[in-house]
Amino acid sequence: TEVAYASGVFWACSVGLFGGSILAPTHFLTPDKQGIAVLPSFGIGCAMLAPIVLVIHNYWTHQTSSFKTQKALVPGLLSGLLWNVSNLLSLIAIPSIGYGVAYPLLQGAVLISGLWGVAVFKEITNRQTIAVFWNAGGILLLGAALLAAAQ
Repeated sequence: TEVAYASGVFWACSVGLFGGSILAPTHFLTPDKQGIAVLPSFGIGCAMLAPIVLVIHNYWTHQTSSFKTQKALVPGLLSGLLWNVSNLLSLIAIPSIGYGVAYPLLQGAVLISGLWGVAVFKEITNRQTIAVFWNAGGILLLGAALLAAAQ
């Protein structure tokens, strides 16, 4: 539907905006306060914003989310742990390889999670949509390679 499409575009743009500027506030910090020191505030910010995003999503789509806590708790905690370990490792990598290379590599997680969704969980079955996914993945890899070569 048009509402679902608009919602998807809105959230995709939001992820791009907020994800792309995730470390921008660290430029206002002294060097000793940058890096791993910002990880706790990042986690707190995510925990505070997640319920707000859920309310906005439910309002926009006129849906109510059903929570399947027992089924989702362990996988959710494990995926959050994995995600934040990757954030930690990217913060460690940035001083060595630069933000221009480290951040696109971190965004490779989108490609990997998409591969799981397409190949393992069969979340997408439409051939055209799968083709768009592969083309976008190729563009992501090309962009990461070009950024790495530019360093």
